[in-house]
Amino acid sequence: MVWEAPLLPLPDNEFDIVYSKGVLTHVQDKLPLFKEVARTLKAGGVLLIDDWLSPIQGKWGSRIQEMAEIENLTLHAETQERYQQLLQQAGFIAIEICDENENYAQYNDDIVRRLSSPTYSRVFVERFDEKAWHDAIKGYQLIADAIREHELLIRRVKCQVPS
Repeated sequence: MVWEAPLLPLPDNEFDIVYSKGVLTHVQDKLPLFKEVARTLKAGGVLLIDDWLSPIQGKWGSRIQEMAEIENLTLHAETQERYQQLLQQAGFIAIEICDENENYAQYNDDIVRRLSSPTYSRVFVERFDEKAWHDAIKGYQLIADAIREHELLIRRVKCQVPS
């Protein structure tokens, strides 16, 4: 006998909104999680996601691969089309997807500028070390460049469960 416990130890129809930012790219099999989120949302409840997507299913561009190696991250590449399919399979409707590339590229450029400034660089190196400082700058720059070269797609996804 196989017992299938819920992924999330939360009651059905509990929440009006669920929000995720930058987390789901680390989840390999998103469909069970999307189904669980749908289960926990009230009728008409909204799921709002800010996530990293790839133009190629299952593959990141070289910049994101390098950044993930520097940061020791495991990232799972989904296309926008696949993401939408998974949400539909999980029971979500009214799926809206907005391009956040410009905002997120600027955000990463701002981080690189701040980390490169004398004040921030000194504080960062004192708290961590010089290698971590260089790696942080390189990682954020790789992200900004990957966005500009369309290797990384930053998307805001809004959907809901039926009323």
